[in-house]
Amino acid sequence: MNKLTLLYKILKQPKYMGAFLLGLSGFYLFNALMLNMGNILSFSKQASFRALILYSLTLIKGFSTTMLPAMLLTLILTGILIGIICTLLLYNYQLTTKTKISGLTKIGIFVGAIVPGCATCCGIGLAAILGMGSAFAALPFQGKEVSYGVIGILVISIHRTLTQLNKGCA
Repeated sequence: MNKLTLLYKILKQPKYMGAFLLGLSGFYLFNALMLNMGNILSFSKQASFRALILYSLTLIKGFSTTMLPAMLLTLILTGILIGIICTLLLYNYQLTTKTKISGLTKIGIFVGAIVPGCATCCGIGLAAILGMGSAFAALPFQGKEVSYGVIGILVISIHRTLTQLNKGCA
């Protein structure tokens, strides 16, 4: 079976589509909250819980407008790929009752969570919190190469996972 056909077959099932949407939205929310964590913490000192929730929702809603279009595209693409990986891991788990996550998949998800955006405009997720934002900004393409590398790793991981599922070895 063709890999894209298999992916379509998996994603058209409601529980797997739910896993995909959960992975995608979770990744986006994680990045939106991490970028605005300083603002949220500062606001929380003087606001009620309800006001804090409304403020956080406003920041999440406006998150996409704070990024350059190319970096928003890489963030969304990384989120889609992480959603697909989450779906394939769940599918594989339900087929075998134990999932084997390759090292490449782990690296792609980990680096994707740490370095989702661009270094110059949004501080690149957890990397900024860990104090690495300026180090990525010093790279030749201001950290964009890391995002593109993550996308490449995730695409390879998805390809390998679909190949294993196609062979029935997963």
